[in-house]
Amino acid sequence: MGPHSNAAANVDGSGASTAVVIPGESASDRFVRRLLRVDIDTSPENLVAARTALSESVVISGVRCLITYLLIPLAGAAGLLATIGRPISAVLCVLGIVFSVRSARRFWSTQNRHRWTYTVFAAVLIAYLSYGLTTDILYVIT
Repeated sequence: MGPHSNAAANVDGSGASTAVVIPGESASDRFVRRLLRVDIDTSPENLVAARTALSESVVISGVRCLITYLLIPLAGAAGLLATIGRPISAVLCVLGIVFSVRSARRFWSTQNRHRWTYTVFAAVLIAYLSYGLTTDILYVIT
């Protein structure tokens, strides 16, 4: 946690930090923070990092869509990328998943008021990307 954190942490003799129950925080909020392995940190630096992570996630998703749905089919129609189109798509799916999780972690660490909305959006996106990744892998190995 940063120096400007709104939440304190208990530290036992082992030096491991355990999150404190925050007044008014729901059990589902605590569950998601544990799942994403984040503590609350509303320092100005973390708020900027959250915006940056979301921007990077959106850019990666846009580039992935552009390559997957425009460039690969066009190159495939021209006979290019026949062997590397699916592996490129798979790598882009993995990057999309990583950046979505990274953004969700930032939303939760900053207690963003839209964290639940983004979490649902990210979960749907991750499910879609996981399906795309699975189909890409199956196409490559068969």
